[in-house]
Amino acid sequence: PVHNRGKFFREIIVSLAKVLITSLFLLILLSLALGFLGLLKRNSARKDSTVRALTLRVILSFTLIVTIGILYKLGLISPN
Repeated sequence: PVHNRGKFFREIIVSLAKVLITSLFLLILLSLALGFLGLLKRNSARKDSTVRALTLRVILSFTLIVTIGILYKLGLISPN
């Protein structure tokens, strides 16, 4: 019974990790879209939003890479 509990918690952690990775990826895509829309607008306030979107995208990408690396090292995810 104790072994099954450990397996259950591992499956929950893996599921949460997948949700985290998917969420980060979707946020990166959203930031990309917002940056693109900022480029289409011609006023200077939108240029600042483009820079903020780029900064956010870089931070989210770095966070995604680090998260995947940590989860891989912990053995919670593996390549197919």
